[in-house]
Amino acid sequence: MVASLRGTVRLVLVLVMASVGLLVVSGGASAQFAGEQHPVKNAGNGLCLQPEAGFDSRILQMTCTGKPDQAWTLLGNGGGRYWFVNGAGAGCISVGDIPIDHGIVVAGNCAITDGSGRTASNAQWVATGAVPGNVVLRTWVGRTTNNFCLDVPGASGSPGLAVQLFTCNGTLAQSWRIGLG
Repeated sequence: MVASLRGTVRLVLVLVMASVGLLVVSGGASAQFAGEQHPVKNAGNGLCLQPEAGFDSRILQMTCTGKPDQAWTLLGNGGGRYWFVNGAGAGCISVGDIPIDHGIVVAGNCAITDGSGRTASNAQWVATGAVPGNVVLRTWVGRTTNNFCLDVPGASGSPGLAVQLFTCNGTLAQSWRIGLG
């Protein structure tokens, strides 16, 4: 019952975003990729991202299992920014606080607007390469690209470690395989 409800919520979110023009495949994502669920894997250690315990919890790197909590639907806005919507209904990969070194990354709100009619930004990421592919994910907080990237602390290969924000540095700790085996 809960899985069915989560799937329904995800479908409604996708349909709402499509109806307001936020679900598009421009900005590098191929038409075959749009709307599909894929793991987000670190290119350095091969571990997959998943929420620790559902909505509003930290995003962890874990051994890949293929389960819905490690499946992410990539939604683009046409401006090169993306939301990563969790397949188990746990929200979007979001900046949990202000973008700083060692900043928190959570399964947060996938809100389309912030209440003012503007697109909410904490759940949006700028991919520095073509999707599907290996990319670096930069934050887009405050409606601007920041110099903070999704990062594995210390490039660790330890399952269960929470990912973080860190100054973009071009290392494998900040390289993510999206939509690739």
